[in-house]
Amino acid sequence: MPILRYKFGQEREIVKENAGFDDSIFRDQYVQALRLTNAFVRDKESQTLKCVAFCGDRGEGKTSCMTTTQGIIEQVKEKSDAYSYVDKIGCKDLANTKCSVVEVTDPSFFDDSHNILQITIGKLYNSYRRKQEECKVDYGKKNKLLEAFSRVNASLLTLQKDDIDSMNDLHRLAVLATGITLRDQITELVKEYLNFMGADILIVPIDDIDLNIAHAYRMCEQIRKYLCVPQCVVFLSLKIEQLQYVVENAFAATIKNPNIGKASDSNGFNSDEIAEMAKKYINKLVPVNSRVEMPKAYSLAEVKLELPTSNGGIMTMESMKKGVLELIYNRTRYLFYNPADSISPIVPNNLRDLFNLIALLAAMEEIPDSREPTKKHALETNKNMFKLYLFTVWKKRFDINTQNKLDSLVTFDYGTSFNKEVIAILSKRFEEQLKKDYHEQTEDDYQIRDTEANISDSKS
Repeated sequence: MPILRYKFGQEREIVKENAGFDDSIFRDQYVQALRLTNAFVRDKESQTLKCVAFCGDRGEGKTSCMTTTQGIIEQVKEKSDAYSYVDKIGCKDLANTKCSVVEVTDPSFFDDSHNILQITIGKLYNSYRRKQEECKVDYGKKNKLLEAFSRVNASLLTLQKDDIDSMNDLHRLAVLATGITLRDQITELVKEYLNFMGADILIVPIDDIDLNIAHAYRMCEQIRKYLCVPQCVVFLSLKIEQLQYVVENAFAATIKNPNIGKASDSNGFNSDEIAEMAKKYINKLVPVNSRVEMPKAYSLAEVKLELPTSNGGIMTMESMKKGVLELIYNRTRYLFYNPADSISPIVPNNLRDLFNLIALLAAMEEIPDSREPTKKHALETNKNMFKLYLFTVWKKRFDINTQNKLDSLVTFDYGTSFNKEVIAILSKRFEEQLKKDYHEQTEDDYQIRDTEANISDSKS
């Protein structure tokens, strides 16, 4: 059974787990990612893109999951914990393969002057320099690697000349030829790099590729064209929906269709067609079977919750969904309930937001007895902190009209008026939901009737 562990400051940093993989909240994701990597290691000479994509929304743990997976792969040595774990889950090829993991690439470095290939090659060169400084190297391998670096760098500089229309015919042909031969040069570079480093597989991790809206599509194209080389596995973290948006915009800009959003004509495509093209592009770049989906916080509702106490110990709670509500009550005396077979809406459905709430509550002074006079000031302070969270963070999950109504609750005194206002807000929410459910049910009924009619027609 997985355990949700919280440590002070964890909500602000990337969490790299070095042990306890079997009871991690990402245990299923680690197994899936490592088995995908194992399959790619087995087929390492393939010239198709070997990609493991860690997919999810912001704050769902993509980077932490990817970083831990990299760490497991780096630590795989005979008789190590990582080796035992990888071998136990059936990844024998990976367990017996030495991988060289490049430093994670941050998308904030991408701009008009520096692309994904240049940054990746730069990181490979930095790794080569560190290796050279740390130990004695084989000069024959070193010279071959430096020659490979030089050829790739020259090709990248040639391709960087964007104004191809102003070039003469020979220069234009040289640029086009460079694009064709660059992948072969990168293949040779990866081979010589791994030979120099004493490894068999290169892992290239790229974090949040979809975050850089202006250059994300260009980066995807470079990955698709040039990193689909033997002995190279790419780790990506991304939000599929945002990448879809980026690719759609790139396709629309390329087509330059004035009829986007209107019916298609002979000169272009409408928005639905562009969306479908973008979807197919992403499915080819990141196939569904290569995607490692991050868990939603609500899927962890029944797992145990561990957090540090003020005296340096560890407190274990029966479940996450009960534990968070107990923390709220023990700090503020505000009482929330979990509906039957569900979870209270006060609990965020995002891992980072959940840890932020736990961090806020853990930092508050404990109130064992609210009747204790010495705790009165601390209780009021805790209540004010929680109300600030409630009206500045928690309410943002709702539409603007509901947010305004929630703000209006602050002006009400506790009592009949307050209760009436709460009931009015809830009634409106339920009314909207009932209408939505009714329309969806009606559409389903029509579809069922149409199906029944078609069956009757076919029988007659």
